[in-house]
Amino acid sequence: MAAGSLGVLQRNLLGFPGGVKTLLSQAPKAFAVQKTIWDRQAKLSPWYFRDGAEVFYLTQKSYLDPNLHIWVDRNLHEAVSWEDIHNFVQFKVDVARLAPAVASVGLTAGYGVLSWPFWLGNNSYSPSVFSRTPEDLANWREAQDLQRYRYAHAYLNYLRGHLEGSVGNVPAIWTNVSEEVSAKNHKGWEHLFNFKNNTRRDELAIKDLDEFFRTEASFWRYEIYLYRNMLRTMNFSPALNTTRHMQHRILTFWNDRFNEDWVLKAQKGGADGLTDEQLYEYANARLLAPYDAKLSRRQILDRVAQYNVLTQEVVKSSRFFDNPPSYFALLDKYHDAPLPEVVEPVNTILLHAFVCGFYNEPGYLEMDAQDIQLNDFPLQNTTKELFQARLAFENGPLRDQVEVHSQRVIASNKKTGALIE
Repeated sequence: MAAGSLGVLQRNLLGFPGGVKTLLSQAPKAFAVQKTIWDRQAKLSPWYFRDGAEVFYLTQKSYLDPNLHIWVDRNLHEAVSWEDIHNFVQFKVDVARLAPAVASVGLTAGYGVLSWPFWLGNNSYSPSVFSRTPEDLANWREAQDLQRYRYAHAYLNYLRGHLEGSVGNVPAIWTNVSEEVSAKNHKGWEHLFNFKNNTRRDELAIKDLDEFFRTEASFWRYEIYLYRNMLRTMNFSPALNTTRHMQHRILTFWNDRFNEDWVLKAQKGGADGLTDEQLYEYANARLLAPYDAKLSRRQILDRVAQYNVLTQEVVKSSRFFDNPPSYFALLDKYHDAPLPEVVEPVNTILLHAFVCGFYNEPGYLEMDAQDIQLNDFPLQNTTKELFQARLAFENGPLRDQVEVHSQRVIASNKKTGALIE
């Protein structure tokens, strides 16, 4: 299952010069599209998108709904074509995969180039532009899917365990924390986490979980392990990234695709207007259709329709401000500002869990699910790790020993008729 080999290294070395040349030739057009998006955001986006992010970073709060940092421009098709934004999105992905390797050379006075064989010898995180032939491209796509298969199942297991054991960062038992969610939305919960990748899930039942994810399981309330493995399922390396940077990368990844979705809808009537090859590429970029599944056009369109149900609802944004964050209340203009009509995708964590379900195949898992919590660069003997080790002992072996001892004392007291306080 490993995607790295000397053959891959050789192909990527041969494709490296041409790939860099391709990115440089695409750069002017990509920058023009990005400038168009930024200009429209500055002029047309809702006030909370323009000002909310500034307040968020200024106060270092972490409780805003992530969709305050996502704005879907439904009229972007007036300024750019679908082909342009499609190429722009792929350009950003390729540059994001190329940048760390290039930066390592500058940051280490050239010694970073010694790590390049490990990067170029593996297609999991390499740019698509290194593929010179259709065969190379097919191998690259296979490696991308294998990376997703490897981490999607582990990601879903970690997410479920986190939610069941620590909703809102308060350790508790799932059924006691939210009986309404576990009862009312039991179907959505089961469809989100327990169905394998070849089983059709009910997108409406999963969408019913959105309110819970927005409140008790907000995008900002997870440990760094979750964000690392979200990036891995997106085929981005999480190494040397801060939590805030990973959050931004995840939101940008989906925001770009939401914009592309609406341009496609306006100019081509949606995914129906794409050729078979374009459709498969479009769906695969959203983690909806692994290439090895060899899905029919009808099956792909069905999955795209499910995805659209979760991402293209148009609502008034009042749900953000029923109980506005306290630091918004400091700004008078937020009180009387009109609420815009916006595209409202479901919570980003929920959406990503849904699309990872199409790769939820335990047979591809090469590691224990607990490995998902390991650091990329483990640090030993730190105060935090020692404290966590102590907690693990007290809540594990020590607790079990105390329970056994207590039961023995109770049983002994019952036999002797002793009074139990």
